[in-house]
Amino acid sequence: DANLAKAALYAIEEVGGKEALQAMKKIMNEAKIFEVRKAALFEIEDEGVPEAILILKEVALKDPSRDIRKYAIYSLGDIESKEALVVLKEIMKSTQDIELLKAIVYSVEDYGGQEAAKILHEIAINTSNEDLAKSAVYGLEDVLEEDDPGMLLDIYKKSKFHSVRKVALYAIEDMAEAAPVNMLGQILNLEKDPELRRLIVRTLGETESDAAVPILLKVALEDKDKKVRMEVISALEEIGTPKAREALMKIIEKEM
Repeated sequence: DANLAKAALYAIEEVGGKEALQAMKKIMNEAKIFEVRKAALFEIEDEGVPEAILILKEVALKDPSRDIRKYAIYSLGDIESKEALVVLKEIMKSTQDIELLKAIVYSVEDYGGQEAAKILHEIAINTSNEDLAKSAVYGLEDVLEEDDPGMLLDIYKKSKFHSVRKVALYAIEDMAEAAPVNMLGQILNLEKDPELRRLIVRTLGETESDAAVPILLKVALEDKDKKVRMEVISALEEIGTPKAREALMKIIEKEM
């Protein structure tokens, strides 16, 4: 009876202590009913002590049930300790299972900080699964400080997936004021896709930096894509400085 087994499990957890933790581990390993095993995992998680983290690590790495391994990863995420984050990184490096890696992305998002960002960055760069890479970028955007787009720029430059590079650019746009103008100019020169060039142009405008003006003027005068050139007008308007207005006049003179 699953309900009876879970009631007994909750009673053991109320007792607490190392003996209770070992009893919950035994139940998790030996129970035949999935819901009982899952409940045991959550009770182990609630202990939150180093011994509990080690039990969850062992389950996440070795349990024959993928679903149980996923729930162990979620439990490690819920603990939100430095030790649990280290374990999540170890699991990430030891598996190519897409579902488990998605669980790691979901779990790491709530941590914040540089170590969590490194895990998400590594997944986004190294995975051969496009959806997983996008999920990692979305998570990275939530984790990163608003003044640190460096990892997103790195993903943009290294990813083989158009959709991932696009998501990275949208995230960079949200922190445009911190984006290095010279780096944006370099990737704009190398980018062949008109849609992505428009995004880079828009981001350059949102930097509101005079340093972006000569880059944008060059695009307006030389780019073959009309939509990209039109985006330059909006970007220069966004910058709004005398230098930007001077560039707009040069564009008008060329088109007259």
